[in-house]
Amino acid sequence: MISTLLPSQINFWVYFICIFIVAVYPLLFYKVSEENAIFFNHLTERLSLLIILLFGEGLVLLIQNIELSHVNITDALYFVFIVILFVVYTLHYKSTDKNTQSKTGFMTMYLHLFLIYSLDVIFLLMNKMLAEHHLNTGEIYGFVIFIILFFAFVFGNVTAHKTKTTH
Repeated sequence: MISTLLPSQINFWVYFICIFIVAVYPLLFYKVSEENAIFFNHLTERLSLLIILLFGEGLVLLIQNIELSHVNITDALYFVFIVILFVVYTLHYKSTDKNTQSKTGFMTMYLHLFLIYSLDVIFLLMNKMLAEHHLNTGEIYGFVIFIILFFAFVFGNVTAHKTKTTH
């Protein structure tokens, strides 16, 4: 709330620090979550519904920037890219849905937090590019980094579920 009263340069850093705290705070309770496992049968289903909503919002952002009279290759490539991300996430969901156990619940929720962050940044930067705004070097690097992070978190979650289920 206070960040709305601050100048934009400071506002960004207040917002960034608050998001960082929200992202790191659950790690303080990892041991507690091992003792009192977070688990219910439809955990991955609920988390995947949130991710599906994000993909829907990504498509809405894409469609809002497309002019039907001037559809170009960039619009098509961004659509294909969103579909590829969705297919990767769906395959991820299919491989982890039946393998979520009591010891993987906290990790599944925590990794989905970072999947949400990465998709948000990817879609926001895609929207900026489609609106024909120039991306600075930091945004381009950020776009690439968040794409890599998306795939890393998906792979990490699948790997962790396979590891946890074989013991």
